[in-house]
Amino acid sequence: MTASNVFVSVANPDALMAGTHPSCTFPAAIVQLFRYVNEDSARDDTDGSGGIPVTTFTLIAANEPISAESGPFRFGYYDSGAIGTSWYRYRFADAAVTTFSPLSYPWLISQRPETTLRELIFEVGSSMGETVKRGTATAGASDSVTCTKLFKSSVVDSRWYRGSHLWIEQSADQLAPQGEEQIVASVDTAAGIASLDNELSASIGVGDIFQVHALAPVAEVIRCINRVRERMFMERHYQLAIDRTNTAGNRYTLPSPIRNKSDVLDVREVQYHTASTWQSVAEMHYEVEVDGDRATLVFFTMPETNVLDIVYEESYRQMEGLLLDGSDVTRAPIEWLRRAAAWEIYRWIYEGEDNVASRYGAKMGVTMEEVQALSGRYAPSVIRRMKTGAREPIGPRRGSF
Repeated sequence: MTASNVFVSVANPDALMAGTHPSCTFPAAIVQLFRYVNEDSARDDTDGSGGIPVTTFTLIAANEPISAESGPFRFGYYDSGAIGTSWYRYRFADAAVTTFSPLSYPWLISQRPETTLRELIFEVGSSMGETVKRGTATAGASDSVTCTKLFKSSVVDSRWYRGSHLWIEQSADQLAPQGEEQIVASVDTAAGIASLDNELSASIGVGDIFQVHALAPVAEVIRCINRVRERMFMERHYQLAIDRTNTAGNRYTLPSPIRNKSDVLDVREVQYHTASTWQSVAEMHYEVEVDGDRATLVFFTMPETNVLDIVYEESYRQMEGLLLDGSDVTRAPIEWLRRAAAWEIYRWIYEGEDNVASRYGAKMGVTMEEVQALSGRYAPSVIRRMKTGAREPIGPRRGSF
């Protein structure tokens, strides 16, 4: 799936919809999001006319089910027109879209490099001793594929690819059998034709790109990639606006990715300066309470600022969802994910095949050392503050590899 790259946080949707929120004195119904070409144009805009309308979010009541992307406290959107220098602001509007709140503070998009699942699958196989090959079909049927560059040879034995898994990475027309896989039954090395053990749902066409994997079915490779993304974390920031009307009191619901106390790394008061682009940040005393799937931020004194910066950890799988289609993308660092997924595949083979256990056990050990080194570079560098009354700070978490 294509993960959202722009987020809007809403502190008290009920007060906004009732028209009792300090930043919105009318009943708000929607949130309008604008994109700007640079920081100057974002800061100069006063009414939205200087920005490009991107999308609209519909406000929902605070007692509705909490989602990481669609409210009630957080909304996410994938802006395909965004670049690394895009800035954003939002404002609230009534149902008739005739009354508007002031624009929010501007912020710069977080733009990380993306890798498609189809490219990631090939990268993982390539990092495991060239256990994957990629080819382009010059002819094909539902049970065979012709690729002379890959399969035609006077040196390679005809049994070389037998038992490997052939996966249709991308068909020329984006239709079936794209994404399907079958086992290679035999190869005619004189003609460059690979025959499949069973038929695909449609014939392989000219120009279809395929991969041949020697170690594991591609379906299992995808499952391994998704499993390791559960243990790969990134640092996130959540801007929480404080409601000084006491409607929310000193308790605020945190975004749904926060599921336990250790997910929250820090909470800081943020003061925006109107005369410059500077921000002042101050630490504050807080507690996180968890009740089932809902986490609540509790602070013991009223913050002196109107905005809090919640710093927390979130896994790539939680943020982006499952990668299932070849065109799905992830922003996890490819250097880290490539080796972590390779380790997960070695583990899968090690646990399932007794006769190769010792060989792949050694590969697991070597790969684990690489993964741990990469985790130290790409995982969040967590330094937790000492809390009042605590004996020692909670230690950093770099993933459970």
